[in-house]
Amino acid sequence: MSFYMPKVSVIIPTYNRVEHLLPAIKSVLRQTYQNFELIISDDGSTDDTRQVVISLNNSKIRYITNKGSKGPGGNRNNGISHAHGEYVAFLDDDDEWLPDKLQHQVDILRKSSGTVCGVFTNVNYMDKKSGQLIKRNPIFVNPKQNLLRQLVIKSPIYTSTIMVKKTCLEKVGRFDESIHYMEDLDLWIKLAKKWKFEYLPSPLINYYVHSTDQLSKNLEGQIVGKEKLFKRYPKLFRQDRKRWSRYLLSLGVHYCQTNNMKKGRIYIFKSICVYPFIKIAYFQFFASLFSPEYYFRLKNLYKTNW
Repeated sequence: MSFYMPKVSVIIPTYNRVEHLLPAIKSVLRQTYQNFELIISDDGSTDDTRQVVISLNNSKIRYITNKGSKGPGGNRNNGISHAHGEYVAFLDDDDEWLPDKLQHQVDILRKSSGTVCGVFTNVNYMDKKSGQLIKRNPIFVNPKQNLLRQLVIKSPIYTSTIMVKKTCLEKVGRFDESIHYMEDLDLWIKLAKKWKFEYLPSPLINYYVHSTDQLSKNLEGQIVGKEKLFKRYPKLFRQDRKRWSRYLLSLGVHYCQTNNMKKGRIYIFKSICVYPFIKIAYFQFFASLFSPEYYFRLKNLYKTNW
């Protein structure tokens, strides 16, 4: 009697980060579970990504490119479209897996019922520059609390930690390509509304923290992503008043940072109305009454004196 080993499709989306990509690829190739295909989905890199991947000359690796830039969600979807595996696992191109990550997750999904769509793990926070451990096991999952509620308060699912059944991905429609921020959270919510997730508390990935994060500077993208999700799942986000207030505050601050003081002021005021006990909201509202130039001056003054 042969032992069934379901195939896993590992998808690494990448764009102009070949210096980070190689360690990520090697961490997949070192897995103790070897029945996988590795799909490198390139969003139109102009560096040496293609040459470096091809030079590895490994039969497990497939290199695919997008027709035009698709963004993070579209890039992962392109990988899913080429996936032949029963399970799909994602790895960001600047993270790394520990050697037994796939094995643990496959073991859990093989034994799971039809009510389970995927499994995610804990992480190690690592400093990218020094390679030193910052924090182990930062993710806390409350088994007594509904996962949907936890997702919108502080999502415990990092994209690089998750393995999901491909059939479930196809049923909910994959990643939303119209948003380039929180598109992963949107997908986890869609999955969690239909199925359950299993959780491995062991840290099975090294999640690297960069001193500068280009995505975090994309304020327009964050605004679009947050507004779409708030409109898509209004009851879900509003069930925790304090967290909902913080979401509204962050959206208001983003608008102010893009010089739209009027829109920013509206969201900050809504934040105060929802939960009036966040002190920084009052300062942000006061600062939003001025021009963008003075807004940033007041913000810097606040950081200096508080």
